[in-house]
Amino acid sequence: MNLGATTGRPRRCGWIDLVALKFACMINGVTKIVMTKADVLDAFEELQVCTAYNTDGNNTEEVPYQMTGINLDPVYKNSKAGKRILSAFKNEKDLPAAMQQYVEFINQYLG
Repeated sequence: MNLGATTGRPRRCGWIDLVALKFACMINGVTKIVMTKADVLDAFEELQVCTAYNTDGNNTEEVPYQMTGINLDPVYKNSKAGKRILSAFKNEKDLPAAMQQYVEFINQYLG
């Protein structure tokens, strides 16, 4: 369980939605992103990444124009996390292979 550093309350952690993030980057002209709080992922053996949405049996990698009144389910890709203490690493090259692959997958998806 992850606890907040200041409050000590349990943290609620959701999976990254790459479809929404790619759309946000596109409409805002974002060319670089920064990953913070990666240590929150320490508690997980496996990570899930939303790579598409399923609506009426069809998968799409685009944010639907109209999101109300439709059944929209995230499609997840699983990724190994390795359950390591990421805060112990100070250099990207020293990160566990599973975390490096996770970051590379996000970079590839977002382009």
